[in-house]
Amino acid sequence: MSKKVAVLAFFLVPCAAQALAASNIVYVAFYGSDSFPCTRAAPCKTIAHALSVVAYGGEVDIVGSGVYDNFTINKAVTVTAEPGVLASFDVPPSSNGITIASSGTDMVTLRRLNLHGQGAGNGVWFGSSGEVSVEDCVIGNFSTGIAFVPSATASLTVKGGFFDSNISAINICCASGGSAANVLIDGIKVELCSFGVTANAVNTTITRSSFSSGFAQAINVPAGTAILENNVISNYSGGVFVTAAGTVYLSSNTITGNSVGVDVFATNNAFSRGNNTIVANGVLDVNGTLNPFSPQ
Repeated sequence: MSKKVAVLAFFLVPCAAQALAASNIVYVAFYGSDSFPCTRAAPCKTIAHALSVVAYGGEVDIVGSGVYDNFTINKAVTVTAEPGVLASFDVPPSSNGITIASSGTDMVTLRRLNLHGQGAGNGVWFGSSGEVSVEDCVIGNFSTGIAFVPSATASLTVKGGFFDSNISAINICCASGGSAANVLIDGIKVELCSFGVTANAVNTTITRSSFSSGFAQAINVPAGTAILENNVISNYSGGVFVTAAGTVYLSSNTITGNSVGVDVFATNNAFSRGNNTIVANGVLDVNGTLNPFSPQ
């Protein structure tokens, strides 16, 4: 090999490696263009295009405040707005703001996104398999804020965020053959949603969250096991609603101002650590039996 060729190869190999690495994170701004290379200096315009060029397991980073396109995710990826950036999504009636169609063990993360509906449709719709994390998002005015209806084994994490004026804030259920194996909800705020969380998963844990000014049930447990700890639930028809097929464990919750605080439809499927505040509910504080349990 000649010296010139060797020198050229020396410079080209690092450049190629850098170009490949750049696809692990791509940038989006409403003032960008999809003909740009999706760098921070020359960002894409649409999230749909950014998703088509980002690497598997990579990140789509929204760097400019504005209104963005609805999109579908079909691989492991993170879509995030940088701190201080208002990334808004105005969703047409009866449509999904974000559709997640991942597979296998794909991990999808949504962070700091603002989704606004028109009274119907879903903010986030998941009907496949894998893991989903929704963090610090604002989701309002939909039929369902997060519709988690996996077609195979899947897990959901919701951390922080605000759910406002949805018919249902978070609906966890199972499509044919599906299984919502593990759901963790921590630190969310739900207001003016007829239903808060419908927890039809194998295991659901809801902690440090507040539910207020709804209409039907704040937390409905139609099946599976739900662990509720350090939550505040007020101004619903039913604070916690547990059917005969569900099981609930209550610890350090404040449940007040509802028509019925805790509504239990079986004698051996609701348990209290004895440290909950269940008072001043209009009709009944507890309808049914709360069995004691001790920390293990």
